[in-house]
Amino acid sequence: MDTDEQRKRMGLLEYLKKVKEQVAQKNWLDLWEGVRIVVGSESCDLDSAVSTLVYAFHVHKTSDAKCLVLPVLNTPEQDYILKTEVVFALQEQGIDSSQLIFLDQITISKSKHWTKVQLILVDHSTPVGKLADSRATVAEIVDHRALVPGQDYPEDALLTVEPVGSCATLVAERLLNHPDSCALTATTAYLLYETILLDTINFSPEARKATAKDRRVADELVKMIPVTAVKPPQQILSRLLDAKADIAKLSISQLLQKDMKIITTETQEEMKLAICSLPALIKERCISEAAQTEIEQFCDQRELVGAVILGTSILCDEQLQRDILLYVPDHLLLNRIVNALHERRRNSTLHLQAIDDNFRPKNLSFRYFNQTNVTASRKQILPVLQSVLDTASVMLPPFHGEQDDDDENESNLDSYPTSVPPNSYVGEGFVHDTQSVIGHVTQRVQRMQTGGNPLYFPTSGEKRYRSDSPLGERLFDYDNIKGRSEPFTPSNTFVDESVLMQEGAHLDTQHVGILQNKMTYLKRRQESDYAREPNEPKDSEIGVFEMEDDESLSRVPKQYGKAQFPK
Repeated sequence: MDTDEQRKRMGLLEYLKKVKEQVAQKNWLDLWEGVRIVVGSESCDLDSAVSTLVYAFHVHKTSDAKCLVLPVLNTPEQDYILKTEVVFALQEQGIDSSQLIFLDQITISKSKHWTKVQLILVDHSTPVGKLADSRATVAEIVDHRALVPGQDYPEDALLTVEPVGSCATLVAERLLNHPDSCALTATTAYLLYETILLDTINFSPEARKATAKDRRVADELVKMIPVTAVKPPQQILSRLLDAKADIAKLSISQLLQKDMKIITTETQEEMKLAICSLPALIKERCISEAAQTEIEQFCDQRELVGAVILGTSILCDEQLQRDILLYVPDHLLLNRIVNALHERRRNSTLHLQAIDDNFRPKNLSFRYFNQTNVTASRKQILPVLQSVLDTASVMLPPFHGEQDDDDENESNLDSYPTSVPPNSYVGEGFVHDTQSVIGHVTQRVQRMQTGGNPLYFPTSGEKRYRSDSPLGERLFDYDNIKGRSEPFTPSNTFVDESVLMQEGAHLDTQHVGILQNKMTYLKRRQESDYAREPNEPKDSEIGVFEMEDDESLSRVPKQYGKAQFPK
């Protein structure tokens, strides 16, 4: 054990090497009266990794000498190479993977050692994965997102939760306000500073992530870095963005793991949904059928109900572009997610556009959107998805495998909450946007022509709807559909009163023939069904929701715990 003087003089690199050596010893837990584990979020991005290392360094310097403080990166060691910007930033400071402790490198027996362990969560507020059962040991939380509603934590846990641009800002503020810490060195100050620059995109007004506190703290950190080591902010950001975007050699599976968070339900039948952030646009990496197949396999292997993939591109002038890909085989859950993402929340929406000529969904389990409200990041989207998943886990019927006949969905609609008549697909059905309208028409045609299998594709020589279908094509302009202040509720007529027949719906000429042929075919089949069964109305199938314009998503309010907070 180090003396107080040794602890004060110790630098970050020396601390990391020493603590790694200590946990490598046999029965290392028996050597300490207490163990404090500082762990970041499972995304293990630069904010999470730097906040973990620097805050653990601070706690080490201010804790009793009989307490071991472990900085743990919340990712398996084999996945560290995927965190390209983390690897780059730490290597610049002389830190490599041999000096780091990863989640899969520590094992703590609850029965023997759990009473001496305390968890400090940074950049997240809920223990997940390997640490999911350790909520009772949480002693402190430092996070820049709102706390998850309904979570129980020890009453004496110290909470520092504030909606700033970066968790590194809150960590740096803690160190700046603690004169006895000695943890703010040139190395730690630079790591915190560049992390804030990356998270706020160099305080970009368009991104709307930076707060006054982010700027003030960053200014204080710069003063602690030698002048010769300080680079222009734009140069620092550019180097980090290049490192983060160095994904050419990564497979789709590795790309999804690079920055992934899993949200779960706590019901008897657990549901897990992945939220993956990509340092590139979806349409640049995931448009091929092979890529979409790999996404399906990724979810199957991890027993996920699906994945929400968020693409981001930052141009050289710090302009943002975002898009979203949804893959959810359970179509009821998929459409609940789509509806939730379209909803206005706190006078704001994501401004999703479902029309893109370059993207072809492999099947109806995929949905793609351009996100024109670029200020909304995963921090705002994740609570929406968590709410949908929590509700769906209670209300959705059991799902087993990918659906291949939407009649199976129809049989469950009576018990499914909806604000429209049960014979309509509007609201919870397959008709929220152009992709779903055309996809649903195509699926109906395929199902009728192939004896009930909507995902069947004929062999060579026969007509292949997979290649001919204009899934995702621009068929009409939502902005030009006039006079609709409420969601369209169709009657039982499939074509005549559908939104595609309304005045102001502008069809692209190249797709008119394809769509008219399919809809005429379906209408005749429907009329034939009516003639045979006049007392059994058929489900209407086409409608549209209007999207309201708005400004950026509002930030969450500041939250405080019961313990005293640092000023």
